[in-house]
Amino acid sequence: MNDLAKFNELIQVNDISMKSEQVASNPILAEDSQSEALRHFRCLLLGSGKRLEVYLTIHAEDQPLTLFDVLFLLALDASGCDMMAGYEVYREKWNGLFGGMGNKPKEIEFFWEELAGRCRQTEALQAFLGDTVYQELLALFGLEQSRPPAS
Repeated sequence: MNDLAKFNELIQVNDISMKSEQVASNPILAEDSQSEALRHFRCLLLGSGKRLEVYLTIHAEDQPLTLFDVLFLLALDASGCDMMAGYEVYREKWNGLFGGMGNKPKEIEFFWEELAGRCRQTEALQAFLGDTVYQELLALFGLEQSRPPAS
């Protein structure tokens, strides 16, 4: 069975569907990330009596988001959150390195704020799917976590 067939089976078995709408902005992104070259979406994932609202942004020339796209992008975010886990302890050091003492470069702050928003969505996705299905989804995309999921 190929990966797309496995993905479709995972979606069917767990009765996952999606509704999406284009919105003016993505609350996870920094204000200066709002550009005409980007389109922002609020996506509502539905499954097993649960609902999950997530925000994603794509380039304006990209095709509309499919359920596959949304779950892939969320899995990528999960991988990024996993890779960055623990690095927040260096946040102030990075500010000092890149902005001088007492000066916080806005780009560094935007990075941490966006990462926090993406990680909140990741936690919500894991709660929505449950640990087993969440791990199956990450494995389908080759994005297994390097640490065990939070309990």
